[in-house]
Amino acid sequence: GIAAAAAVGSPAPAVPFDARRALDACEGAGLREAALRLAARHGLHSDHVRVLVCPAQGRRVGQGAEEPDRALTYLAGLPPGDALPILLEHGHALVAARPDRATSVLMHQLSAPPAPGAGPGPGPGPGPGPGPEGAPGAKGEALAPEHVRVALREGVGGA
Repeated sequence: GIAAAAAVGSPAPAVPFDARRALDACEGAGLREAALRLAARHGLHSDHVRVLVCPAQGRRVGQGAEEPDRALTYLAGLPPGDALPILLEHGHALVAARPDRATSVLMHQLSAPPAPGAGPGPGPGPGPGPGPEGAPGAKGEALAPEHVRVALREGVGGA
């Protein structure tokens, strides 16, 4: 066995570890804090926020399973390249729960400088970028918090 191999001086066989499967097992067993630690330790940021924002299995939104403040604190500490896709995925629920705080985190992430080596940020062309001529955010003008809130409420971040 493993103990015998270690006693002889041979390295123990590598055991494959699937962090996402372990996270799902923790969630299924009701071990949310363990799931959160696993997600944070293994860089599963979207899963970390999902555990905090989405209701536990068998519960509906609003039954105390969600922790939007913790999710927003976690997102605020991530680099923009990691946080923005998660904000798009869970932004609707976060804005519904904490409109001012979610808008503040989103605006902070949108205005943060890109990480070194991250390449150019959003701009014209495919993907997110300035809106049509005359729209808020066109030609590089700053978006007001209300514009961000409206965009998230109207489905830019999920259902």
